[in-house]
Amino acid sequence: MAKLLGSALLFTLALLAQADDRTCYHLDGSTAPQQRPCTANGVTNCCSSTDLCMSNGLCFFQGQAGMILSRGSCTDKNWGSDCYAPCSKYNRNTGIALINLGYNFSNTEYCCANVLADNGSIRCKYEEPFKLPTGFVIPDAGFLTNNGGGNSSSTPSPTKMRSSSSCVAVEAGVSVPLGLIAIATAIWAIWERRRRRQMNKLFSTRGTEAGLVTGSRQQRVAELHTLPKAGATIPELMDTGREYKEAPGSQPQNG
Repeated sequence: MAKLLGSALLFTLALLAQADDRTCYHLDGSTAPQQRPCTANGVTNCCSSTDLCMSNGLCFFQGQAGMILSRGSCTDKNWGSDCYAPCSKYNRNTGIALINLGYNFSNTEYCCANVLADNGSIRCKYEEPFKLPTGFVIPDAGFLTNNGGGNSSSTPSPTKMRSSSSCVAVEAGVSVPLGLIAIATAIWAIWERRRRRQMNKLFSTRGTEAGLVTGSRQQRVAELHTLPKAGATIPELMDTGREYKEAPGSQPQNG
């Protein structure tokens, strides 16, 4: 079943792999060859092939340090109004992470690159905190970008919705491949549910072992919520081994 599913997905992705020769640019005008456009046409932000595109122009970064929002690149070399560019003064030749200062419903604020612990509270290391526009994951772009493609036929631009005859043509061209994706996904869901039921049945007889795992997990969670000493820098959330990485003791590039 797994081999059949893999073959179906590879075949579907091959049909969807339409050439997109648009270039993505960082704020300083340098190219971002490892990033892909988030929509199929028009000016759009770009994200790395392992990230998810967001409708507000950001990227949902998935790396070794965890998951976080970040600024990517854009297909407009001059970064016009269709390119969302938070923290534009910093790391202009790369991307930059946007750190959540603390969840507060619609008033949640973010910081550029890093935060500091100061007398029991947390504050931005660079400039004042700011809010982000509401956004959601672009399903098609996220799936295709994760698998090496960069096209999305039916998702609106992060800032504007566009309509044209070329868009209609693209939608018609990928309707059949998208149907194959739906079928392959349904097959995978059935197989995954059956496998999960088997695993649950197996582990239901191991209550003692499950308790040990739960206790260990609670201990790790408690350690993660321990605040650093006053004035200390919180462990670099930018340290992902990717182009967002900030060298120890340095500040984001200003200007």
